[in-house]
Amino acid sequence: MLGLAVGVVAPPIGVAVVLVVLGARLRRPRRRASELQRAIDQAVPDAVEVAATAVAAGATVPLVVQALAEWSPAVQRDAWRAAYLLVVGGARCAEALAGVTDSLGDGVRPLVAVLTAALDDGVALLPSLDRLAAEARADRRRRSEAAARRLAVRLAFPVVCCTLPAFALLTVAPLLGAALSDLAP
Repeated sequence: MLGLAVGVVAPPIGVAVVLVVLGARLRRPRRRASELQRAIDQAVPDAVEVAATAVAAGATVPLVVQALAEWSPAVQRDAWRAAYLLVVGGARCAEALAGVTDSLGDGVRPLVAVLTAALDDGVALLPSLDRLAAEARADRRRRSEAAARRLAVRLAFPVVCCTLPAFALLTVAPLLGAALSDLAP
């Protein structure tokens, strides 16, 4: 509506407003999907910790899937619950775990690979999960540090735009006012 209203007065500006609004609406679903995937990937270290805790308590792989279905981070819980329901329904645990990778993406692939390797090859779970947990925590720390470095760059423009005018108003304006009042007869 704003684009049409402005379009009556200034057609090029109205067209630009309409294009900006349409572009924002088209990007919104992609942005939501990428934010969801980012949240899923950031929750992987927590899911690995849940799995490691369950294994340390003596759980087998199907019980680890059950623990993940109950205690994994909220963004991942539905996929783990679906896998657990498949296991309870009689499906092979490896097939159910493949569904988790399909649902949650490549971020959980290392965890699923460790669980599947324990099923297929008899690999010891606890050392593998401990190593995976350390790697996942280190990856989360690296991503957090990178986000903190980007924040400084993103805040540079607003800080300059807010600080410079305030500096001018609080320091230069009173000096100019005093100088101009001294010039008046």
